[in-house]
Amino acid sequence: MRYYETLYIVDPNLDSKILEKTMTEIEQELSKTKSKVINHRVWDKKRLAYQILNHKYGSYVILQFEVGDQTKMLDFDVWMKLNNFIASQMQQC
Repeated sequence: MRYYETLYIVDPNLDSKILEKTMTEIEQELSKTKSKVINHRVWDKKRLAYQILNHKYGSYVILQFEVGDQTKMLDFDVWMKLNNFIASQMQQC
C-alpha cells in the first residue's frame, strides 16, 4: 500500500459551509480512485510566502490517504489542479 499526503491551500475568507463542501467534493473525487481517506482536516490559517490572487494569507488543509487504484491517481491530480478553490502540492510519504 502507498500512503500519500496532500497539502492544499484555500481562500482564508471562505465560509465554513463552502469549505466543508469543497472538502467533501475532494473526498468524493478521491473515492473514484478507490482510495481510503485517513485524515482530512483544516490545519491552520497561515501567511503565504507570496501573494496568491491578492491574498496574503491562506487556509491550509491536509489530506492523508491510502491509494487504491494507482492508475487513476493522475486523473485525481489533474482534477485537483483544475479546481478553482485550491492550489495543491502532492507528495508521497
